[in-house]
Amino acid sequence: MFGLNIKLLQLRNSQLVKSQYSNRPNTSFKDSKSIGIIFTSEGKTKFNSIKAFVKSLQDLNKNVDVLCFVPKNEENHEFKYDYFSENNLTLSGIIESEEVKKFEKQPFDYLYLLDFNINPFIMNVVLKSNAVCRVGFFSDESSQILDFMINASGNDYSREFEELLKYTKDLNHQ
Repeated sequence: MFGLNIKLLQLRNSQLVKSQYSNRPNTSFKDSKSIGIIFTSEGKTKFNSIKAFVKSLQDLNKNVDVLCFVPKNEENHEFKYDYFSENNLTLSGIIESEEVKKFEKQPFDYLYLLDFNINPFIMNVVLKSNAVCRVGFFSDESSQILDFMINASGNDYSREFEELLKYTKDLNHQ
């Protein structure tokens, strides 16, 4: 998996991390309208938890866009959401995908990164995103790119996603 193009992608990511700023005006969750979700396909259990999470947000009258990274040896379950894969990575370490470009341009009020471990593909999209507030689970990598994080206490995706939503609802940026 870690060929030259992956190394170039990681180098681009480290340059993007250095150029990040955290002075983005945040909206309270209650007033937010546009939500982005990005995740790595890791089996049917996680996929079903993502679907339930999307429904929870839609039930709160949020417009939700979802982007899935499908690694080698994984399935794109139901082809329900936009997706990209390692096949979209050029030799120069650039992700070439219309779905990714469209997702990155969206001015999401909140962007949920729903992976416990971040890969270079997801990291690159999050770093290029126009999202105002980026939320997800704590790790050394995520602490460089997310604005709000919680610790994942296990691998129960549904419970962890519910916890993340609970705490995000409490965010009231004034």
